[in-house]
Order: sequence, then structure tokens, then C-alpha cells
Amino acid sequence: MSLIQNAIFMLKNYLLASVRSLQKHFSYSIINITGIGLGLATFILLYLWISHELSFDRFHENAGRIYRGSLEYSFGGQVAKTSVSPTALLPTMKKNFAEVENGVRVYNPSTRNPYIVKSADKVFKRRGSFLQTVRSSKFSHSNYSREIRPKL
Repeated sequence: MSLIQNAIFMLKNYLLASVRSLQKHFSYSIINITGIGLGLATFILLYLWISHELSFDRFHENAGRIYRGSLEYSFGGQVAKTSVSPTALLPTMKKNFAEVENGVRVYNPSTRNPYIVKSADKVFKRRGSFLQTVRSSKFSHSNYSREIRPKL
């Protein structure tokens, strides 16, 4: 017998023994297969989530100089964290800390309640995020580095 025939024969015997074991211990096999499947699915989802979080804004040339501010506050004895910050945070940070070169403020109203925008005699209801205008920026992506003006 050749080496390939021996390998095929060994693989057939291994699969036959596996099928017999699965049939003999069916409930244990189901529990083990389910556990392995759930473990692998959990690992894959955690890996994808962590790699996405670590890659946030890494495509910019100055990615090491970009930071995201957040707010932690307590109200009624409960502590809450949010990515929304007070309006005065950016001017205060630029005034008090020389390390802060520039910043962008993002306003993201609730998606259920539209944001009302008025221009002259026209009134619009808009949903989505709104950015403060940035003239000189550390962002290298073209959508961020140009001045963004609302189309009314």
C-alpha cells in the first residue's frame, strides 16, 4: 500500500470511530458540540468588537494626536457616562491646556425627535449628527478636513 492509501484508510477508520462515538454518547456529543460552537462564536464576536474599537480613527495620518472627550456625571445617585460633552468644554480646554490644538464638537440629537433648523423664512426638520465647522484640522480624511456647511 502506498502512503496516500494508508492516509485515506486511516481517515476512514477515524471518521467511522467518531460517528460510532457520537451515536453511542449522543447527548454528551450535542452538549460538547454546542459548547464548542458557542465558545467559537463568542470568541469571534469579541475579537471583531475589540479590533473595531482599537482601529477607531487609525486611518488618519495624525491618529496618535486625536482624542475623544467624554462626560461622566451623577444625577440622583446614579452615575452615567456619555460621549456627549458640554458646549463650553472645547473652548475651556483650548484656553487652559496648551496641548489642545483644535477640536470638533458633535451634536447628535435623538433620532426620534427631529432637529428644527430655521434659515430666513424656511423651517426644516432634520435628523442626524451636526458638526462644528473646522478650518484647520488634524483630520487627513477629505470628508473631515474640509469646511462643512449645511445645505439649506
